[in-house]
Amino acid sequence: MNLKTTCIIAIAALAIVAGPASGATLEASFADPIWTGSKIPEGQHCEKFGGNGATPELKVSGIPAGTTAILVEFNDASFPPLSSGGGHGIVGFEHAGGTETTLPPVPGGTEETPAGTWIEKKNRATGAWESPGYLPPCSGGIGNRYFAVIKAVDANKTVLAQTEITLGRY
Repeated sequence: MNLKTTCIIAIAALAIVAGPASGATLEASFADPIWTGSKIPEGQHCEKFGGNGATPELKVSGIPAGTTAILVEFNDASFPPLSSGGGHGIVGFEHAGGTETTLPPVPGGTEETPAGTWIEKKNRATGAWESPGYLPPCSGGIGNRYFAVIKAVDANKTVLAQTEITLGRY
């Protein structure tokens, strides 16, 4: 490997570690105290297992200028087919400006969403787990770990900043 190739690889590695160039520090926390990040709250799982789950209400701060939407990717870290890229769905939230916002809950198992929200990408579940829109935790209570990746994006869906929050185990 020559010096030029080594430098290019080093710069690319730094960009991956540093994240988006905006320097913004996006942070997320639960707005509803029933969510603790430890255990998925009672009833906040999928209909298949008797729940009526919705996305948690989230407080997001450190939102960079130029953000027009917040995208939240829901994942099951314990189940590889749904462990990344919004395996349980991606929900979009309009953002009209400011450095802080609270994202409202969005019901699971439906394409119907509150005003100012939308299903950016349906969950990837198949078979008996298949449902429209966001799929709430649906492992049947065996202890799978759920998390969300929150992304501040501009009008071109360029990621300006992102963070992750642990939803809990179910």
